[in-house]
Amino acid sequence: MTKLSKLILMVIMSVLVLAIAGCGSSESDNFTGKWITKNPKTNVTVLDIQPKKDKQMVIKSDVYSYQDKISKESRQRFSNDIHIEYLNTLIKNSKNEEGHINKNKLITEEATYVYNEEEKTITIDNVVYTKYTDDKEFNNKLQDLRPLKEQEIKDRTKNDNMFTHYYDKFDYDDSVLNK
Repeated sequence: MTKLSKLILMVIMSVLVLAIAGCGSSESDNFTGKWITKNPKTNVTVLDIQPKKDKQMVIKSDVYSYQDKISKESRQRFSNDIHIEYLNTLIKNSKNEEGHINKNKLITEEATYVYNEEEKTITIDNVVYTKYTDDKEFNNKLQDLRPLKEQEIKDRTKNDNMFTHYYDKFDYDDSVLNK
C-alpha cells in the first residue's frame, strides 16, 4: 500500500470512529422534549424540557385545570331543591425552573424528575408523564378532565342532608388555549 492509500484509509477510519461515538444518546436526550400527564386527576400538566449546557436543563411547566363558578343558582321557595349551572373555566399556571441531570434524575430545587428507561416515562411525586406527541393528545387529556371535574363538584355536595342538588348544566370555557 502506498503512503497516500494508508493516509486515506486512516482518515476514513477516524471519521467512522467519530461518527459511531457521536451516535450514542446522552442522559439529557432522555429528558429533552415535551411531556404530558399520563393519567390526569384534577389537572393536565405539560412539561417542556430543554438542554441548557453540560447536563443543565430548563423546565417549563404549564398546568391546566378547570376552575368552577356557579353561573346560576335558583332555589324554589319552600323547597329543598337547588338547581345549579356551572361554568368551568380552563386556567393555565406556568413556571420555569432549572436543574441538573445525575444518573437518570433531573434534580431541581423543587422536585426530582426520574426517567424510567424501560417505560420511557418521567415520574415526579408519583405522577407519571409520557412524551407529548401532538395537539390531539393534549386535547384528549383536557376532555378526560371534564368528567373528573363534574364528579369532584358532585362529591362536594354528596353529604348534604338539607338540600337536593340538581346539576342542570356544565359548560366549559377553554379560551385560555387561544391566547
